[in-house]
Amino acid sequence: MSANSPTSTFKSLPPFEQGILVTGVLAFIVSFFPWYGFSFGGIKINGLTEGGGSYTISAWHSYSTLALLLSLAATVVAAIVVLSPGALSGLPIGSRWLVAGLSVLAVLLELLRLLTLHHGDGLSIKWGGYLLALVMIANAVCAVISALSSDQAPPWQQTGAATPPAPPAV
Repeated sequence: MSANSPTSTFKSLPPFEQGILVTGVLAFIVSFFPWYGFSFGGIKINGLTEGGGSYTISAWHSYSTLALLLSLAATVVAAIVVLSPGALSGLPIGSRWLVAGLSVLAVLLELLRLLTLHHGDGLSIKWGGYLLALVMIANAVCAVISALSSDQAPPWQQTGAATPPAPPAV
């Protein structure tokens, strides 16, 4: 294995950078697991169960879709920062703070959606919903710790005013 292989590059990353990438990819995968739905056990007649079944949906609906897209965007930005550290240097805030902001907003939207789902009548959050929430929380925690441990100033402590865009050439 060469010194610049993807595996050696990944292993050389700080642990929370690794955590952002792993949990970001894992959140995408888990988003297709059973997230919400209902189960019906059937009717027992003379000791035999007749009917029954279940129906589930993934997390790709309502504003949970926005949460997943924000999480995916945070993972992509984190990957860009890892692969090409200077590529996002022109942003008005630090790239690690951007990743943290996107991740935190994503997990807040996801938790809000889980809390506002209708419960009862057999409808409930499925195991994939709980797993997705845990993975997205881990992603946000890794992103915030990475931002706090970086040398980038937090957005609320940045000095200097933003420069206005240049007027268009006539």
